[in-house]
Order: sequence, then structure tokens, then C-alpha cells
Amino acid sequence: MEASNTSNGEFRRRVLIVEDQPLIRHSLVTTLQGRGFDVAEAVDAPSGIKAFREFDPDGLLIDIDLGSGPSGLDLLDGLRARSPKIPAVLLTRLSDPRLAGRELKADPVTAFITKQRLSDPERVLSALDAVIAGKGGEPFRDDLESGRPALALTDTQIAVLELVADGLTNEQIAEERGISTRAVQTTVARALSVLGIEPTPNQNPRVLATRAYMAAIGLLPHTTAPEQGPK
Repeated sequence: MEASNTSNGEFRRRVLIVEDQPLIRHSLVTTLQGRGFDVAEAVDAPSGIKAFREFDPDGLLIDIDLGSGPSGLDLLDGLRARSPKIPAVLLTRLSDPRLAGRELKADPVTAFITKQRLSDPERVLSALDAVIAGKGGEPFRDDLESGRPALALTDTQIAVLELVADGLTNEQIAEERGISTRAVQTTVARALSVLGIEPTPNQNPRVLATRAYMAAIGLLPHTTAPEQGPK
């Protein structure tokens, strides 16, 4: 990959943005162009692959959730099959990639930035500079920061919380995962405990588990203590 050569002899780095939300995509394009990057845009995995072939970027900004069809993680897998060391900044409202069914190992060409941080463009630009320079990894992995809501949860706990949030009964979850109903209840209780949520007698643990999962995926504010029910 070679950066674009401008008329005055300066080289401009090329970045491909794959983001299905127009406002976020436009904001990222404007920010990067204002910092001297050449930018190409795509809205989903198929258009991302096409743009990658045509644009030959130096780095990627990819939203993990691209709506229906392949995810941003699927797209990155495909692109790295072609270009194994292509630097990438993953953007997501998820607090942990395991909530998207994937565990990411820290490496110098990958960053993970939550969309809550998009109000700070310097964070995104610093992450992009770092992965392009091969100096990404843990300093630019928001999912590894202490205090992230899903950080201390096990893969099993995350999977069960997701099924609870999807509306499955304990019996249905037990059947799907090949465990007992009691084990489902225990897993939910332990997950809530890890998150610092201790149900009171008048609170439904499944409701609390659903709220905890929604907070972890960015649909509710993060909290370590549930609202108390009527006395």
C-alpha cells in the first residue's frame, strides 16, 4: 500500500470507513478529511470489499454492527485473508466484542473503540495513527479498560444473559445450552453479582439480567446498582 501523493509532494494516508449509520459515517469522513486523510466510504460488508479492492487503504474504520448480513468482524476476517496486516479500528456500541460472539486478542494493528467515545475525535484519530504505525493493542482497546460492564463476565454468563434478554425462559435456555434450569438460575445470579447487582426480594432477577445486558450493549446507561422497587 502506498499513501496518496498530493500536488505539493506530501503523502496522504488512505482510510476506508465502513459504517451503516449516515450521520456517524459523515462525521468520521469530515473529521479524517480535516486531518489530511484520503477517505473512502462503504455502508456494509459487500460495498466494503469492493471499496477495499478499488481504494487500497492504509487503514480501516469498521463498525461491528452493519445491520443485516455480515458483521464488521466478518468483513475484517475477509479483508485480512487478503491483507493479513491491514490496520483496523473497530467501532461499536458494545462494551465487549464477546457480546458480538467474538473474542479479540490484543495485537498492534487492531483497536476497539466504543461509539460513546466518538464525541472525542482525538481518541479515534490516536487509535488510527497507532494501528497504522503498528503500535495499537491494549492502549486502544476500550473493552479492556477496568470498569467496563462486561469485562469480568465469563463467556457462559454473557451467552446466558443474551438469551435472557432475547426473552427465552430458563427452561428454554437450559434446553438450548444442554444444562439444568438450576444451572441457568445460578449463572444469572452469578452474572448479576459480578456486575455488582444484588436483587432484593421484590425484584425479578431476569428483568435485572435483561437490563444489565442492555447496558452492556449500549442500550441503557451503565449502572452498578439497580433501581429499588417499592418498599
